[in-house]
Amino acid sequence: MNSIAHNTEKKLFGADKIDGAFWLFIGCLLSGVLYSVTHNPWLGIATALVICVYVLVSSPEDCYVFLFGMQFLRVVIPLQLGASAFGFILFAYVVLLFKLFYRGEKLDGEYLALAALLLLDLVCGAVSGALHIGDSINWVASLVYMVYILKNKAKSIDFEKLFLFFLLAQWAICLINILAELRIFGRTLVPDMYGVWVDGYELFSFGKAYTAVAGGNEIAFNNALAIALCVMMFPHVKRVGVRVFYVISILFLGYCGFMLIARGFYVELLAFLVVYIFSSIKNPRQLVTYVCIFCLIGVVFYFLAYDIILVTLERVLVRFEGGNAARENLLSQAGALLASDPWVFLGGAGTYYPERFGFTAHNHYVDVFLSLGLFGGLVYFFVIGKTMYQTFRAHAGLSVRSVLPLLMLLAYKLISGSARDVGFYYYLAMVVLFAIYQTGRQEHEAA
Repeated sequence: MNSIAHNTEKKLFGADKIDGAFWLFIGCLLSGVLYSVTHNPWLGIATALVICVYVLVSSPEDCYVFLFGMQFLRVVIPLQLGASAFGFILFAYVVLLFKLFYRGEKLDGEYLALAALLLLDLVCGAVSGALHIGDSINWVASLVYMVYILKNKAKSIDFEKLFLFFLLAQWAICLINILAELRIFGRTLVPDMYGVWVDGYELFSFGKAYTAVAGGNEIAFNNALAIALCVMMFPHVKRVGVRVFYVISILFLGYCGFMLIARGFYVELLAFLVVYIFSSIKNPRQLVTYVCIFCLIGVVFYFLAYDIILVTLERVLVRFEGGNAARENLLSQAGALLASDPWVFLGGAGTYYPERFGFTAHNHYVDVFLSLGLFGGLVYFFVIGKTMYQTFRAHAGLSVRSVLPLLMLLAYKLISGSARDVGFYYYLAMVVLFAIYQTGRQEHEAA
């Protein structure tokens, strides 16, 4: 059985989970929350130095788990150490990659291809006048690290710890926005706050008060993904305390997600629940049971929160219509640019093309071809596709349910994301690792 999927009940909140890395992570979360209130730059600098020391002395697997959880700090604490491009996460990558080369770790041909992508991005950025050396190194280095982890360390990653850090980070992100709304408006998570102007602020949804944290759409997807993973991991966990924590997380992140008024949350979560539940049905009796449960939940919500749900859904539909029109326009601009400029079509415009052309594709896949061109885009998707194929091939027995989070991520990227989105490579690795974890758990329980 896969080593990343063993002894869940003992490890999830057991003694070996409460180690130095865990407390360091909690400290960094608290530092990020405190920074969101005080904006003290020394908090960011101290956190950056602590993280770099941890990266220097830890294994690649532990570093990956820790840095995954730290992704939210990349936007919470926007360090300005001489140039905005050099955020703390970049220094961590420099240390990490130096360690890999110094130890003589096996680096295959894919890394040469990714180095070529870095060179292409730098050349395109220089030509277009939008050169960001630090950020280019940052996103390519995160992609290199993802490929390395999946190809060489997938079996030794502690997924329970990875998921715990991810879940705690989502709590911190929501808490930061709650504190920001309380500071600005004196209240928070009240349905009639959203979709209106409040004291001169255009507050469309929860998640807008602290603008440095991702934005409503990314928080929406993160919450939906966290809920989906809680639901899928819940049957494997026997400890009452862990089950209670999962239930509380589902309720808290679910309510925050409902207040986001974002289709990324509603559509992703609804599609997940439908596929997950109906894929588990084994006989007509179960089907009737699930239908009755859904009807009961619907009746309860109808009588307890009909007005709130109706108003919220109306606002969602308004955002849907506006969002669809805006994204259709952006995709039209992207298509026109690719068709009219041979160099952009073949070689790309660089990952910071919005600075030159004034728009972003708002679609990860189109953005990749705009940024890197046809040749760079094919290399990009080939490297990622090959890495995922080799990782899955090494762990046979994957089911549709085990790859549901992966499908959620890929679908979400149709309406968001860019090639330089560092968080995407972490999430991609996490959902691939989860598929392996889920397969291992199913094999263990069937044995």
